Amino acid sequence: MRPTTLDVLDDYVTGGLDDLSADEIDEALFEAALAGDETLGIFDLIYRAGLDLIERGTFSPFILEAVAVRLAEEGRDRVQFTQVESNTHVVTSPTAEVVITRFPLGVLHGLSRIDQEIVVGGVHVKTISDLVFDPEATAVYACCEGDLARAATRPQVQVRFVGRDSSGSRLLAEFHLTAEVGER
Repeated sequence: MRPTTLDVLDDYVTGGLDDLSADEIDEALFEAALAGDETLGIFDLIYRAGLDLIERGTFSPFILEAVAVRLAEEGRDRVQFTQVESNTHVVTSPTAEVVITRFPLGVLHGLSRIDQEIVVGGVHVKTISDLVFDPEATAVYACCEGDLARAATRPQVQVRFVGRDSSGSRLLAEFHLTAEVGER
């Protein structure tokens, strides 16, 4: 598999490149910025979303609607945007660098916390706690790196969202998804 732009950028940011390669990336980034290359905006947006998560003290794979919409618009062919309903067949792009999934949950106002539970083959495999969400919105947006989204694609997945407020916990929504990697 050839490295994606995000793979190269990740190596650059984390110091995984030799000095000559890092210098070449430096030069390319400056040239692109001076030329007004709009694709740099998506990298900046991903970086800023990561900083927001770190400031919050959590690393949630969920982002706010405004960020999701901007990533989808500016990412063009790099970002796959999927909207799911209660029973949805999801086809994950074999080339997307970022995959965003919109989960409609209804009224979120008054909630202090939302957790996502993932069940595969009837077995609870993971709970993602304290998702990033806007209490004025009606949906949450999962954001995943493309390779991870493809690796996590399973034929049948049950996804539940549990909201917490001052009176306790309640099931907000449950999704039964079938999924595959392929062309959309």
